[in-house]
Amino acid sequence: MRLRGVLMSIAQFNVLKNAMETQPALTNEFQLAFAAIAAKHHPSDRAERFVFGGACEWLLAITAWKAGVKALPAGHAQNGFDLMQFKGAIQGLWSLKSSAAYGSNSPINLRNNISSSTKAAAAIYDHPTVFMGPYLPGITYVDFKNLPSLASKIVYDNDASKIKSKEILDYAIKNPDRVIPVKLTAVANVSMIDSNLKLVANVLTSGTYPLLGQTVDILQKYSEKVTVLRELHASGSLSDNDFKQSLLEMELN
Repeated sequence: MRLRGVLMSIAQFNVLKNAMETQPALTNEFQLAFAAIAAKHHPSDRAERFVFGGACEWLLAITAWKAGVKALPAGHAQNGFDLMQFKGAIQGLWSLKSSAAYGSNSPINLRNNISSSTKAAAAIYDHPTVFMGPYLPGITYVDFKNLPSLASKIVYDNDASKIKSKEILDYAIKNPDRVIPVKLTAVANVSMIDSNLKLVANVLTSGTYPLLGQTVDILQKYSEKVTVLRELHASGSLSDNDFKQSLLEMELN
């Protein structure tokens, strides 16, 4: 059963690889979408990390669907299915580890062990895994089960099972048949507004909340000004007294 699952996993990855290599428009849209996700939900902001990862999972699932990946069990179509089921099936084929990093110095968490039992945390990680991010030459498929040398580089800590991104990069360079060539970019939009305030503002300024919407507009402008003043103060361009005086003179109606 395990061998059958692995063979299905690599076979469907090859379907995706063939589609993206032969359809430049599909690859281009994937690259643009990844860049847009990273710009809006860059994982350098701690609050955005899970959003970024989840959005990348959806992006890969939708791209896989368009590419013709068949991840659902036979007969599924007879009873109908939705995208949630397809995304779950994709996760059964491979785990996705997405990154916005350009360098290959940081570790990659393969599995979170914090909420796991001691036995579960020590369990060998051997799930087929897809890696993608600017630090790689493309979307990279790794089957740790059949790569004991690479699997031996996994570190099992109390908090997570992890591997150095440099190990994945080296593998990708040496195994182009397991890589879908894409050029991914991940540049965060520079915003001086707190990300959580921005999230609430998007809701309140939708037109449904005229009282709160007007208020949040004022708060956003105030938040932006405070952030600029803090940065100037931290850099030494604004003295303690000038910083305090500037805050006092700001109007918040």
